[in-house]
Amino acid sequence: QTITTSSGAIAVTDINASTGAVNITGTDDITINNTGSITATGASNSDIDASAGHIRSNAADDDAAEIITAGGTVSLEARDGIAAGCGAHRLVPARGGGNVSLVAAGTGAGFVDYVAAGAGALTLALTATAATGAMNYESAATGALTLNAVSTAGNAVTISHAGDIAATSVTTTTGNQTITTSSGTIAVTDINASSGGVTITGTDDITINNTGSITATGASNIDIDASAGHIRSNAANDDAAEIITAGGPISLEARGGIADSSGAGGF
Repeated sequence: QTITTSSGAIAVTDINASTGAVNITGTDDITINNTGSITATGASNSDIDASAGHIRSNAADDDAAEIITAGGTVSLEARDGIAAGCGAHRLVPARGGGNVSLVAAGTGAGFVDYVAAGAGALTLALTATAATGAMNYESAATGALTLNAVSTAGNAVTISHAGDIAATSVTTTTGNQTITTSSGTIAVTDINASSGGVTITGTDDITINNTGSITATGASNIDIDASAGHIRSNAANDDAAEIITAGGPISLEARGGIADSSGAGGF
């Protein structure tokens, strides 16, 4: 089903689908009620685009889901941000696996919660094209989260998850990036920054590839903390760098030690 307006707002209170896609496109604001107003019983893809407005819930932040799917991809794009009704808290998709794509095409901030605590793997793609508006993604899911094609201009980006995280492509410039898991490992293969800080926090092991996987072209502060695990390279000691900066401090903290993959050589 495809719903489009060429000039006006869209308010959603009840859309139901199974495996058929849901596409909602407007040039102004799009509001979705926090009563599971877009619900798909199957792996339906939901694509919502407010090209000259915002996407918001009708209510303040309350953990009630606006969008419910059983595995399809949820794609949200808005010029003026994605948030709860107040504009400063989170809009909530509750899902059972699948992927999430978020695009802030203007100056608005993005606040999105993934409240389904399922164990299915998912991928997050996040893009912010303007240098203002923080991007925030919080997930209660316990399955593996892959950060793929996460890219911002000067925006700060904060990502928190309840399971394992694989940071395969995360890029910022002056904005800080914060990646946190409350229960799981973190594997880093590609994080890029300029002067914005990089903070990685996990309760389990953190692994960083020995290919300059965390690279800052400016004086970026890099802070990595494995509170109940170790920080290690993915390879044995070979003098290849895991972390490259142009002057910023590097802080490493781990309960289980800091070393190469063997645990006995240099990181």
